[in-house]
Amino acid sequence: MTDKLEESSRPGRPGFFVQTLMVGPVLYIVVMLWFFNASAAYDGLLSLIGWSFAAAYYSVLTICIVFVAGLPLRLSWRARAWWVDRWWLAIAGMALGLVVIVVGSIRGGETFVDDTGYRDYVDGVNFPLSVVGWFILAFCLMHTWWPARGSRARRAVTPA
Repeated sequence: MTDKLEESSRPGRPGFFVQTLMVGPVLYIVVMLWFFNASAAYDGLLSLIGWSFAAAYYSVLTICIVFVAGLPLRLSWRARAWWVDRWWLAIAGMALGLVVIVVGSIRGGETFVDDTGYRDYVDGVNFPLSVVGWFILAFCLMHTWWPARGSRARRAVTPA
């Protein structure tokens, strides 16, 4: 069993810390774009500063949540072997997550905005749909293992 665990963590696959450092900026950029799209009013520098802190907070919080949700993939060699052999699921999940976020940002209901001198109905964001897409994207980004080079027989995991 230790051979199987060592094989899944061999060089060429990013470690957890490196993977987290790669996922954080991606999530930060996605949530900042989402804030710009979802906002009904942008008042300049103060909004940008607040959104920057909120984006960092949501990114870190999401990384913690999807890390806990993905612990079975990291601790169980059978679950990890299943996930690594189906590496394309993570790629498809990332694409699905981005599509769901975009659809949720476009297909929201109308929201009444009563801002200073501005009263109108504007297209809102479908928050539940966008949050589902956000977590799908984050989970798949956080737990992506690229396929190893070489034959599948070398990577095959057999029960002990």
